[in-house]
Amino acid sequence: METTTFAATDGFPHTALVGVTDSDATRAVQGDPLAVLPLASVTKPLTAWGALVAVERGLVDLDEPAGPAGSTVLNLLDHTSGLPMEGSAPQKAPGERRIY
Repeated sequence: METTTFAATDGFPHTALVGVTDSDATRAVQGDPLAVLPLASVTKPLTAWGALVAVERGLVDLDEPAGPAGSTVLNLLDHTSGLPMEGSAPQKAPGERRIY
């Protein structure tokens, strides 16, 4: 299969990758599945969606402890866990301030 390339508005070429899967196998792929793609902030809604699917299935509870002491899964998802952009020491108490 060929990789589809298009020019973004700033002229930087981007590579598109699309895959179709089901519970049994990968059904179709368009693009290079080994390509490293600059997802940047797109990972935030993807991570939140995955976490909410896990909540819906009863695998995770938004109020269960996660991350730094006193923080919950919800705090991690809404950026109020107190964790900084870089490093691992909390900057604020959980729920006190959004950091992103």
